[in-house]
Amino acid sequence: MQAIIRSGGISYDKKTIVQVKNAIRDNGSWSGLLVPNKVNSFHFEGGWHLGHRETFTSIDELTKHVNNCLYYMERELGTRVAFYECIES
Repeated sequence: MQAIIRSGGISYDKKTIVQVKNAIRDNGSWSGLLVPNKVNSFHFEGGWHLGHRETFTSIDELTKHVNNCLYYMERELGTRVAFYECIES
């Protein structure tokens, strides 16, 4: 079952970190939105614009970026990184 989220006229499919790593391994890259896990979808592309688009070409690159996000993330916004893949532009 897909977890489809809409924000700013764009639809996103929520992914797990395992799905993102598998996509990098199988396809050579993954592009999507990284957001603190407690952020309301309104703020992905609107409101406070708390989501940011990234493209990763290696699992090491993804791991470093996630660790940096976790280090600087305000605890009110979340304690984990959520991954969303754009399925409609």
